[in-house]
Amino acid sequence: MNDKFIILWRIHELEQKTLRIDKEKWIEYELFTWNWWLLVAFLIMPWIIWTKLIDRTRILEIVLIGLLAIIITTLLDIFVTEVEFWVYPTELIPGFPRAFAFDVSMIPVAFMLLYQYSYLGIV
Repeated sequence: MNDKFIILWRIHELEQKTLRIDKEKWIEYELFTWNWWLLVAFLIMPWIIWTKLIDRTRILEIVLIGLLAIIITTLLDIFVTEVEFWVYPTELIPGFPRAFAFDVSMIPVAFMLLYQYSYLGIV
């Protein structure tokens, strides 16, 4: 039992060291680069556009579509990056999913606007 604890503690220490190195790499090589600023724009601009175009009479159902899109895209993104199906060169915030700007901004806003403008009123 004691050997298992030592092994688990060593794994925990190595994970903490890996996270620290990843954070240092992010600060030195990714933060404030043009790729990072582009991700910031991808995070903010869709929501600005959304506030201008949203149909406020149906905001609840449209936001629910957006939340569903956020949940699905975030879970899929976490899965495919864990199995290394694809990688992202720049990280917006360390510890968050690498495609955070896409998962919580671009894709949900696109789905919400698509839903809003394609909705035919058939219930």
